[in-house]
Amino acid sequence: MAKETQKKALKGESVDELEKVNKELMQDLSNKNKELTDTINHLQRLQAEFQNYQKNIELRTQMFKEYASFELISKLVNVLDEFDAAIKNLKTENKEVFEGIKMIFNNFRGVLEKEGLKEINAMGKKFDPFNHEPIQKVNVDGKKDGEIVEEIQKGYFFKEKVLRPSRVIVASGELFFKKENLGKETKGGNKNE
Repeated sequence: MAKETQKKALKGESVDELEKVNKELMQDLSNKNKELTDTINHLQRLQAEFQNYQKNIELRTQMFKEYASFELISKLVNVLDEFDAAIKNLKTENKEVFEGIKMIFNNFRGVLEKEGLKEINAMGKKFDPFNHEPIQKVNVDGKKDGEIVEEIQKGYFFKEKVLRPSRVIVASGELFFKKENLGKETKGGNKNE
């Protein structure tokens, strides 16, 4: 319709028709600009979504690579424990054999440490339920409540994640049953049991 009006207006039709053609052309231009703006906005959103998708895939791939060996390392930690126990209990008169086995053990542990294995330091520390598994709580003279007094099984981190918590014995506080305290009343007013 606009093209017909344009042809007529150009053939010398009236000024009104030229204004009408101009108005139609301006409306068409405005519509096309709006379509173009909408298309550009849509493409920009698609581009941003795709970039977010790429970043997400890269992050997942990196995390997968970083923790891909988690399950294998968790199985090898048991072998490490057995190896450590064997070395502690090894009774051999041949010093070279003992040193050779110890060297293999140290190499094995070194490989695991390079992959991200790290021992959880438990002895003398305050009990932490995220890093320690309590096996028993005992009264130990001179120890604070919650202090780890014995490590039954070593715990390990794998990178920043707890691979296996340390299995520990925890102190339940200072003993009240010292010679100088026998026969005295406790804070609650009851005699010592």
